[in-house]
Amino acid sequence: MEWFWALLALILGVLSVVQFLLYRQARMALAERSEQDVLPPVEEVAALLHELQDAGETIIGRLEAKQEEAEGLLRLLDAKLNAVQMAMEAHATWQDTASANKHKVAEPQLPDKSQAQTINPPSDKHLMVKSLHESGLDPVEIARQTGLRPDEVRLIISLYMRNKHCNME
Repeated sequence: MEWFWALLALILGVLSVVQFLLYRQARMALAERSEQDVLPPVEEVAALLHELQDAGETIIGRLEAKQEEAEGLLRLLDAKLNAVQMAMEAHATWQDTASANKHKVAEPQLPDKSQAQTINPPSDKHLMVKSLHESGLDPVEIARQTGLRPDEVRLIISLYMRNKHCNME
């Protein structure tokens, strides 16, 4: 009967070892599975990096477009400031000429028959059209900004160019 108890103890010992090994194997499998859950597969990481790169390129493209738009607006603002400055200078010159002519004794002048109309100083809008044209804007954009009709702007530009050409000769 002793051998029975010894065999029973041996069987219980083997069962305990087997149970311990199964427990340890299950615990290692759970630990391995949790590591896999924490770390995404390499393919997913590569896909996420690709998406981030695409998003970054899109953002950079948008920022560059906004930068170009801002630079265009700055050029337009510079052109308008130049036009206003030229208009103010022309107005000041015209006022100086007008006030100087007030103090002079007017001498009668005979009208020149070769000239059909009198020459008036350019208006502020004409100076603005000239300035905007010199800054590189097209007649339609100049018309939109000044409130003039496009054909009016083209006429002013053509007269300005003709006058400029005549003055060069």
